[in-house]
Amino acid sequence: MTRFAASPTGFVHIGGVYAATIAKAVAQHSGGSCFVRIEDTDQNREVVGAEQQFARAFAYFGIESEETDENSQCGPYRQSARAAIYVTYVRELLRRGRAYLCFCTKQELWAAISEEQTAAKVPTGHYGKWARWRDAPTERVMAELSVRTPYVVRFRSPEGAGRVRYQDGIRGWIEQGDNRNDVCHPENIGRGASAPDVPSAHAVDDHLMRVNKVIRGEEWISSVPLHHQLFDALGFPRLQYSHIAPYEDGR
Repeated sequence: MTRFAASPTGFVHIGGVYAATIAKAVAQHSGGSCFVRIEDTDQNREVVGAEQQFARAFAYFGIESEETDENSQCGPYRQSARAAIYVTYVRELLRRGRAYLCFCTKQELWAAISEEQTAAKVPTGHYGKWARWRDAPTERVMAELSVRTPYVVRFRSPEGAGRVRYQDGIRGWIEQGDNRNDVCHPENIGRGASAPDVPSAHAVDDHLMRVNKVIRGEEWISSVPLHHQLFDALGFPRLQYSHIAPYEDGR
């Protein structure tokens, strides 16, 4: 089972069609199926008409979704309609200490903290002692909640990020630095929490929708360590990621 995750923050381009075509061919030749999932959580950047263009492109190239809300019990296949599902898993991550509430503003994140890190000559990001709400006392968190301070939910990355090694479905064994950042959906920073806040939506969806292979562009390789951390934290088996080379016009 594989999928093509389309975001209506832009129109589908030939690279997306290329990836979706490979994903569908792999599914068909292995006795599986391939579906399209609309990842529309960033509605502030949604492009009017993008989804209609998706449908026209998929129909033209014969890569329509084989699973839909009408013929499958794994839907809905639109993330904005799955908020209640994500809330359940976010609450469980919070309960087990694998996520936490963060009340930092954009100014604190991208000005004060990054300036401190630059001065200290360390990598910029939201991690360790630089994650100001990571180990905040419960009383301090409750005080902010009582006055309705906007917050986001951050994934608590494992301590001591080093090197990780995993097997890509196309490229074989890859070794790279592990994720160290306590990430959240950047579009939610400073505007209050609304599911999905932790960037675990795709992990939850892939697990519940029975995906076991993801085929995508090589620009996603750097995100694999984070995705593995999310699957581990949620208690889901990891998927096999296969990263294809970029499409190049040979003309």
